[in-house]
Amino acid sequence: MKWHKNIRYHWIWLQLILLYGFLLSPNIQAARKFAYRPPNLGTATHRTGAALRQLKFGTFVQVLVPNHVALTNNSQPRLYWYYVLRSRKRYIQEFQIRLKDSDKLLFKKRLPMLNQNGIESIDLAKYGITLKPNKIYVWQISLQQQRIIKYRTSRTITSKGEIKHIDTNSISNNTAPNERPYLAASQGFWYDALDGVSQLINQGQNSSYWHNQRAILLTQGNLKNAAKYDRKMAAKRH
Repeated sequence: MKWHKNIRYHWIWLQLILLYGFLLSPNIQAARKFAYRPPNLGTATHRTGAALRQLKFGTFVQVLVPNHVALTNNSQPRLYWYYVLRSRKRYIQEFQIRLKDSDKLLFKKRLPMLNQNGIESIDLAKYGITLKPNKIYVWQISLQQQRIIKYRTSRTITSKGEIKHIDTNSISNNTAPNERPYLAASQGFWYDALDGVSQLINQGQNSSYWHNQRAILLTQGNLKNAAKYDRKMAAKRH
C-alpha cells in the first residue's frame, strides 16, 4: 500500500508547513510586544502626586503617565488613571486641566462617584476640549471620600501629569486597530498607545491578552501598580 504511505507522508508535511506559516505570521498577536520610545524632552520630573503613602491604607490614585511630558497625536485624547479605594467607602473624583504656564483652569469636571478599584478614563472630545499643538498641559485627578455628613468631604488625594499634542500624520488611520497601539508606542505617542490598547480591552475580545499587553506598556512607563492590576485582570479573564 505504497500510495497510502505517500498520502500520509504528504499530509504530515502539509501540516508542518501550515504550522510553520502560522507561527511566523506577522498577525500573530503573541509575537508582538510594546517598545515605548520616550521623546527626548530632558530629565525633569513631570508626574506628581499618586498618594503612594496611602496605598497601604487602601486609598491610591495615579494618572497613567510616564515621568516626563508624554505626547499625543490626537487633539482630543482620552486620559487614564488608576485607583485603589478603601473598602466600603465611596469617593468623589474630579478632573482638571490647564496650560502649564497658566493657573487658569481650562476645564473642571466632577465625575461619577467610585466604589470599586480599577482604571478610569475621560474622553476630552465628549466635553469639547481641544489641545493646541506644541503646548504643554497639566491635568489632574483628585479623590475625596464621601462622608455621611451632608456637604462634607475628607482630605483630597491628587495625582497630576503632563501632556503635549504633536500634530502629525505619522499614525495612519488605515492602520489596523490591533496594530495602532504598537505603532504609537514606537513613535513616542504614549497617550495614543495607552488608549489604543485600552479600547481593545473594552471591546471584550481576547481581553486577557490585551490586559497583559497594557501591563507591558505600563511597566515601561514605570507605572507598576497599574501594571500589576492588569496582570491580575488578565489571569482572571483567561
